[in-house]
Amino acid sequence: MIRPFRRLLSPDDASAGGGDATATAAAPASAPAAAAPAPAASLLSTAAAPAAPPPLSERFPEKYRVLKDDGSLDLDASTGKLLGGYGELSKRFGAGDVPPAAPADYKITVPETMQAALKDWKPGEDQLLQAALGDMHKAGLSQSQVDVVMAKYFEMAPQLAQAKTILSPEQQVEKATTELKSVWKDDTTFNQNLQHAHRAAVQFGAKAGLSFEDIEASGLGNNPAFMRILAAIGPELGEDAAVNFDDSAAQDWQSQINQLRGEKNALPERDARRQDLQNRINALYEKRYGRAPSA
Repeated sequence: MIRPFRRLLSPDDASAGGGDATATAAAPASAPAAAAPAPAASLLSTAAAPAAPPPLSERFPEKYRVLKDDGSLDLDASTGKLLGGYGELSKRFGAGDVPPAAPADYKITVPETMQAALKDWKPGEDQLLQAALGDMHKAGLSQSQVDVVMAKYFEMAPQLAQAKTILSPEQQVEKATTELKSVWKDDTTFNQNLQHAHRAAVQFGAKAGLSFEDIEASGLGNNPAFMRILAAIGPELGEDAAVNFDDSAAQDWQSQINQLRGEKNALPERDARRQDLQNRINALYEKRYGRAPSA
């Protein structure tokens, strides 16, 4: 059976009597259309998004962080500690208590008492000084600390300049020989005066209770002035004034003593061979002086 066609009426039509509103079914509402997916962000677009700031606790230097009992940052205490630290650093910078940027930035102040003597001295061209300043800079010395070091150096410099150079025994003998040969010109005169000096040293040393070793230990054996005095006295003593050995034997004896001492001193302190060498030294002294060397 075919139903008769009925025109759908709008509510207004129905109220106007244009048809049966109750018999007319309302059209169902259509479902909303699904949203289109957003396009994927490009790599380039990610640069436009600002990076998230680090947590507040990480913005404080670790040594200035103060944590609460629960492990969270104590903002007030941390801020106070940070401000105190930077305030102290500011004072140190203002007082010059931090190293300069480079060793060459250290300022060297020459005392007034030395300015005349050092008027041509240029600290920047002194390689030894610049090397020392480089070490000071590595050690973190401030300008005020370098001022103290340099002041002490300038205070000691005259004493260091006047200090005697430490010479080896061989260098001392060579130096004394050179000075004496400037007075005792030829080898014959030099050797004769050396023998006279040795004779006088042995005799007068024995009378004074001093062994030849004592005289050697005093350093007088390489003192040109002392040896010239002894050489002037020696001829007045006469041959019979000498002890029971001649000068050539004395020189050989001294050579043996020096060799044994050198061998002994080259050995470690606890080496048993040192005592054997000392016994041989004692025997030579017993033969020559009738007693062991003085301590």
